[in-house]
Amino acid sequence: MQNKSPRRCEDAQSAPSPAASIVVGSGLRSRRLHLATVAFAFVLFAIYGSWVPLNFHAIELSVAVERFESIRFLELRKISRADWVTNMLLFIPIGFFGAAVLTVDRGRLTAMVAVIPVALVSTGLSIAIEFSQFWLPGRTVSQNDIMAETLGASD
Repeated sequence: MQNKSPRRCEDAQSAPSPAASIVVGSGLRSRRLHLATVAFAFVLFAIYGSWVPLNFHAIELSVAVERFESIRFLELRKISRADWVTNMLLFIPIGFFGAAVLTVDRGRLTAMVAVIPVALVSTGLSIAIEFSQFWLPGRTVSQNDIMAETLGASD
């Protein structure tokens, strides 16, 4: 009987159990969920940082759309260069963790292709944040911010 027991142990160790595959699968989901939570936290931080001091005032949506259609690139001076860099740095973690959600435990090709949806979503987020700033007096809306934030997320 002692000869049969070691074989059973070896067989049990070599064949993965169904429970083990569930644990591995849930571990992957939990990693993705964790990375998505961190990415979402950085999105909230970017929105909050772009809306401070949270002093909203009412304007018509049509007026905001008209203003948004006419935004332009601003000349980069010393102060606006610092703003450019700040906007890039603000979106780097969003792009990093967004790409991590899409590529965790996947191949290199997936990682390279993940830049596309991350850049598109980041650009959409940046446009939404810039558009929302029309309701915040004292905030400057420019294409520079959209470009810097998109580049930051795409790094």
